[in-house]
Amino acid sequence: MIKQYKFKTIVLCGFVLGIFLVIIWKVKTIPFSDFQIYYEKGLEILQRKSISNDYKYFQSPGYPFLLALVFYVFGSNSILLPQLLNAFILTFILGLSMRYPIASSHSAILIGCIMMAFNVNYFGMVSVLCTEIPYVLFLFIGILTFWLGTGARLNITFKKGGLYSWFLLLMSGVFLGTSQCIRPVTFPYFLIFSSFMILGSLYFNLKQDRGGRRKTCLFILKALGLTGVSFFAVALTFYFFSGYGFTFMPKQKGLWNLYVGLNIESKGWWNSKDSRLIWSIGSKYSWDANKINEEFKPIVFDRIKNNWTKSLKILPEKVYKLMNPTGIPYWAVERSALKNKNIVYSIANYLRFLNSLSFLMAIGFFLIFLWKREILQAEFVPFCVTGSSFVYMLLHGYFLEVQPRYSNHLWMLMFWCYPLFQQTVLDFARKIYGGGGKMRIVSFIMIGAGIIILLVSLLADFIGLGRYPGIGKNQAIGAIVGLLVLIAGIIFNRKYDNK
Repeated sequence: MIKQYKFKTIVLCGFVLGIFLVIIWKVKTIPFSDFQIYYEKGLEILQRKSISNDYKYFQSPGYPFLLALVFYVFGSNSILLPQLLNAFILTFILGLSMRYPIASSHSAILIGCIMMAFNVNYFGMVSVLCTEIPYVLFLFIGILTFWLGTGARLNITFKKGGLYSWFLLLMSGVFLGTSQCIRPVTFPYFLIFSSFMILGSLYFNLKQDRGGRRKTCLFILKALGLTGVSFFAVALTFYFFSGYGFTFMPKQKGLWNLYVGLNIESKGWWNSKDSRLIWSIGSKYSWDANKINEEFKPIVFDRIKNNWTKSLKILPEKVYKLMNPTGIPYWAVERSALKNKNIVYSIANYLRFLNSLSFLMAIGFFLIFLWKREILQAEFVPFCVTGSSFVYMLLHGYFLEVQPRYSNHLWMLMFWCYPLFQQTVLDFARKIYGGGGKMRIVSFIMIGAGIIILLVSLLADFIGLGRYPGIGKNQAIGAIVGLLVLIAGIIFNRKYDNK
């Protein structure tokens, strides 16, 4: 840890933990919907009852087992225990972020940790018996140990290397596999992340690359392979001994998620028709997953066939619903003791600007390195994490059910990477200003504006913006203007590139 941050870490973590405890005490959240089911299943496991077949079909077993463990250790089934666990988990994540800073800029580290501490995602969910917070813990530690493992191997993060790096990579898979047992979305994220790592090692000129591109690519493949093996070993073992059989996801195999996600009527949310359908099929076969899936699969594929183009049109709206955190407090306050719930939503509306700042910085960080094609080894994993988060966001928005709380892990990863975002964007801006003057800054603004205008003009009807008169009637003019602005920006950029 940077020595001068030891005291700041203790103060910030203590202050944030105190706020979490006050929220839990004042809000007095009453679990409902999925959260009530988690609590009931935790009690059933505590009583040594097996998980019901309908739960196995829809949900992962990790969180009820965690609740049962907490209840067993403390000898109580009070909902206060998992709420306190949430508070300590989020504080621990904040402490780890300061213990292993991702950037070298002291101010960026401090600003990033403050943003992570005060983000609406965790203030809104800390009192809820939800899977999202324990999931974030294991996912975060898995990504962090992978980053430390690659850094240790390359003598960047630690002075140690060799077996120590492989141990960290092995443990990365263990933590990621555990997260898959809580929420079954780590697997697709890890696939996307692995693709970014492999393609990125071929695309970038990796600085501090002592062994050459071939050796680095080989190491990345080995690292991903070891992490992947331990991931599947943990996930398959946990699901098997939880009564799910030899699998690493709930028994619906993603069919229900696809069916709901491609519901055009409710725009990525299940409705009463969906619920009645799946429960009628499930009841008919006594929740035998194989028989349910055999009948349900053609229905799902038929919806995909009919709605895949329509889903593209509402994709921007679904992604916005997924990533907009202002609705997150709903699960905490809707059935709570609070009398004036609007105050909470007003606070959330202001805190969301921290998310917006982090998102914009993430875009800048990602585009800068794509443009430069040079990156430090210690920056490479955060780059792949950022790119994977963007791709996962789009795929989740298109294929799956969207709720703001489902993006919690994406925001956590962005807040973790924020110090590096800020450091990279500001350093790049200073370099541009010193090397090409104000005109080079203007050229980048013109390129970005031209791309946005051109895309909006060409895709206005397709993404549902054509109904607005200001856009729909001027698409051809907008496309021409966007193209001209883009060309002018490229010309200016090349003109001032070497000045």
